[in-house]
Amino acid sequence: VQTCALPILIKIDIGSLGRLADDLRKLGKQAEFAGIVARTRTATLIKTKGTEEINRSFDRPTPYTQKSIFVRAATRQKPDAIVWLKDFEMSKNIRSAKEILGHEFLGGSRLRKRLEGRLTRLNILPAASFVAPGRAAQLDPYGNINRGQVTKLLSRFGSLADKGMSDRSFKRLKKQGLLVGRGFGNKRTVLRSEFFVAKSKSGGKPLGIWQLLGRGKVGPVLAFTRQPRYRMRVDFHGIADQVIAENLDAEYSKALGQAIASAGWKGKW
Repeated sequence: VQTCALPILIKIDIGSLGRLADDLRKLGKQAEFAGIVARTRTATLIKTKGTEEINRSFDRPTPYTQKSIFVRAATRQKPDAIVWLKDFEMSKNIRSAKEILGHEFLGGSRLRKRLEGRLTRLNILPAASFVAPGRAAQLDPYGNINRGQVTKLLSRFGSLADKGMSDRSFKRLKKQGLLVGRGFGNKRTVLRSEFFVAKSKSGGKPLGIWQLLGRGKVGPVLAFTRQPRYRMRVDFHGIADQVIAENLDAEYSKALGQAIASAGWKGKW
């Protein structure tokens, strides 16, 4: 059994079964076929156990997260079955599941999200900073900030002026330098918006994006933070080792029996 050093990549090598070499000499194609079937079936069991652990350890995992594990079946040409987080784009995401969720399986830091990149390009979020939902953020059923609120926020900071607040509030926030503008230098213009960037009193460091919720009432939608560090949430390699130890030998025996029973079949393999 070989667990690769690459993130979330597990190869199953049935060559560790001592009897396989003898079986190959005695039974030829039947043993080879059984080895390939056993690899694939064991890989599928790893995927199942991994998905169960995701549902157990994540708080309200999204369907995307629940479907993030992929199995590449073993074949005669590529006899190693592989189980890993999908390393190709899924749905409308421009990043793969391995890029988006890898830190949950290995620990450490995560990549910046698309929202963080867009805020940096708008000169709102410092390049080395990240965001986290604030208490005024509207969350979806999975605990993530609502896409509608994100779209509204971005449109206020990157589109034409909006009449979302009173003239009095607009003038006050503009005077305090809490509104985000467009353009650079003399061409920079301030947008009228219910969203504004809160800054520290000393130094004017941007702290986050706040929203005017009503007369005299504001709340943080996004907090600007340092790069977060994550602990391993799913020990995928540990799950794989356990599944392999408990099932690979039995799956090989079962597949070998099926291969021998069908040895008289005239089709090709």
